[in-house]
Amino acid sequence: MQELFPRLDIYRIQLIALEALQEASEMYMIQFFEDSLLLTAHAKRLTLKREDMILNRRLRGRSDIINK
Repeated sequence: MQELFPRLDIYRIQLIALEALQEASEMYMIQFFEDSLLLTAHAKRLTLKREDMILNRRLRGRSDIINK
């Protein structure tokens, strides 16, 4: 929270806000792994490799949240 709002003294967060952050994080990770598995299938493999995830990050571009 300090990185997002450095000028505000935020020490507490509501439970509903924390649940929303968790839900968004889980959805992002699911989509990321689904896209990475598509790259694995394109390479005619069954095993997800680190290289698939690296390529996925490159394909998503600099605007993706994980690449900042």
